[in-house]
Amino acid sequence: MIRIKIKFLDIIIIIISIAITVFSFIKIKNNSKSSKPMLIITAEKTNYIYPMDKDAIYKVEGLMGTSIIQVKDGKAFFVDSPCPNKNCVHAGHISCNGEWNACLPNSIFIRIQQDQSEIDASAF
Repeated sequence: MIRIKIKFLDIIIIIISIAITVFSFIKIKNNSKSSKPMLIITAEKTNYIYPMDKDAIYKVEGLMGTSIIQVKDGKAFFVDSPCPNKNCVHAGHISCNGEWNACLPNSIFIRIQQDQSEIDASAF
């Protein structure tokens, strides 16, 4: 039988590791609650940022005319667009971080992103 002798310093390191792990989980959980999803509408190289927790209708000018985008009950969707096939309207709603929809003929892109203060990735 192998006996493992645990020293006082080993116990201190284990306690510190557990404390750091617990603190990290608490910090991540609190950060995820504080960030709010935002609707980002990109049209003609301009970004418009709107909250997802407020019901509203936005009229956005594109290459072909005006697209109407609605936010209702935390979901964003194209109500109408001047494109011929209306794929953007039929695509339905978006509501989760990272989801997107686009009216390609009218050159309007909508997406959901967490609060702008957060950094998702960085490249050097």
